[in-house]
Amino acid sequence: MASKAAKIEQEEVAEAQAAYLLQQFMLCVLWLLLFIGLAALIYSQMTRDDVLPIQEIKVTGEFDQLLSRDIQPIISDGVNGNFFTVNVSDIYQQLIALPWIEKVWIHRIWPDTIKVNFQEQKPFAILKGKGLLNQNGEVFTQDVSSFDNTLPKFVVAKNYIAESIKQFEKNSKILEENDLEARVFYYDERKSQKIKLSNGIELILGRVDVEQRLKKFVKAYRMQLQNETQNILKIDLRYTNGLAIAWRQASAKLQPLLLKQLA
Repeated sequence: MASKAAKIEQEEVAEAQAAYLLQQFMLCVLWLLLFIGLAALIYSQMTRDDVLPIQEIKVTGEFDQLLSRDIQPIISDGVNGNFFTVNVSDIYQQLIALPWIEKVWIHRIWPDTIKVNFQEQKPFAILKGKGLLNQNGEVFTQDVSSFDNTLPKFVVAKNYIAESIKQFEKNSKILEENDLEARVFYYDERKSQKIKLSNGIELILGRVDVEQRLKKFVKAYRMQLQNETQNILKIDLRYTNGLAIAWRQASAKLQPLLLKQLA
């Protein structure tokens, strides 16, 4: 009899525990449903265009080649929705696709502002047959018309662009210190180099000791060649103890003396 009563008591306890667990489960479900409903209500309110609308668009960056009319329509048309729903990723993709934009940063500024900051491409040279190069060796536009007379021209073997830019900068530093300017730079797959100066003289530099050869030219130029630039077609600097000059008109008066002084 006692065991029967104990068994009934155990069953009652188990039923009470099950009822309690069911009650707690239903309470959790209720709270979850309340939370989901509240979140949905907040989301529906916060995504309304009249809640926290974008009131101001700030655009910063240096306008050199870009015009305000190039980017303002993209930004204005892209700012749809409010502070939370405006699709800044879409605006970014459209802006970065413009040839003259190198980098773009877009930020939300609480509570009603979108700030767009951009960095323009800086043209470094004209790559023959391709377009404008930036200093990273990337062609960013094929339109070179505005820079045809101001930027150096590169005639460079494929896959050697980045390397040629570094070498060109070293060469240019030596030349610019002596008021000379490289206008065309040749760099082939053998890494052989030539430079055509703004005064029309072509320098044949070869592959090795390029900077030393360029300094040798500068020395000769300062000593006696700067008054003969109109007569010089090209100078071959690949000789160990001198250089060879190809004249536009027959005149060898400087060559023997020059070779002797540079030896």
